[in-house]
Amino acid sequence: MADLTSACGEDPGVTCEWVWDHTHNEALAKTANWLVDKPLQIAIALVVTFVLAWLLRRLTKRAMTKFVMLSGKNPLTTEAPEALEQRANTLSTVTASTVRGAVLVFGALWVMAILGVDVRALAIGSAFVGAALGFGAQQIVKDYLAGFLMLVENQFGVGDTVTIGDQEGVVERVSIRVTDLRDGQGTLWHIANGDIRVLGNKSSEYSTAVLDIEVTSKVAATKAIAVVSQLCEEAAKDDAIAPLLLAAPKVVGVQALAPNAMTIRVTARTKPGSQWEVQRRMRVHLKDGLDTEGLFAGTSPVATPPVS
Repeated sequence: MADLTSACGEDPGVTCEWVWDHTHNEALAKTANWLVDKPLQIAIALVVTFVLAWLLRRLTKRAMTKFVMLSGKNPLTTEAPEALEQRANTLSTVTASTVRGAVLVFGALWVMAILGVDVRALAIGSAFVGAALGFGAQQIVKDYLAGFLMLVENQFGVGDTVTIGDQEGVVERVSIRVTDLRDGQGTLWHIANGDIRVLGNKSSEYSTAVLDIEVTSKVAATKAIAVVSQLCEEAAKDDAIAPLLLAAPKVVGVQALAPNAMTIRVTARTKPGSQWEVQRRMRVHLKDGLDTEGLFAGTSPVATPPVS
């Protein structure tokens, strides 16, 4: 015998229940349920889902952007504003899209449940399908996870000079899946983030300029070191070098000895990526100064063979 449950289900809607109470007609009650109650429930579910997805996506994006930008205000941070902004945009977009996708999946399951689909059985089947897809796309998932972690940890950024495997160059773009690296010959390398196992960043926090200066061994080492130290102090005051230095140049000492020359090593802490510019400019100062002092280790002239 027909009853309310058989007509409208275990969770009857208001319209279906009203039609059943007034007509006791199972067909009319079911029709009312499908034409009024279920569309209304689906509409409510869709509105709630999209509003929640929009709200959480916006809140997540703002929170992540604020978190990254606040980390850039650390006085010890040397990250360029452009690189910081790109990292904030990438992280906030990825995180917000992930949250939005999760909410939309929840909304889809909600609508299916309203339509009478067994969501639990569907979830079990989806788990198997997801496992199969995950196994096939594990490299892509690996790339995305590695990229996300690299961006969160701020291992490098746009403009940094890095060494990844056998490739060295300047980072031109960092995305959640791929890092673009431009080497010294102009070749642009697209490196999947999941393949980056060992990375050296030559532009992190500071760099070190290293110069090995050959000085004639005909003078005492103490005098040569004193002259080189004086020349380094003068070079550090140069308008083209001073802004690039984080500390005064330091004469380490005699690095090597040869019959006609000795090598004196000089180091200088510079701003990230500025070590080569400092090395080039300091070499000019040191060469000119050593020539003036007559201390530069030159090569012996080649004897001209006699003309027969």
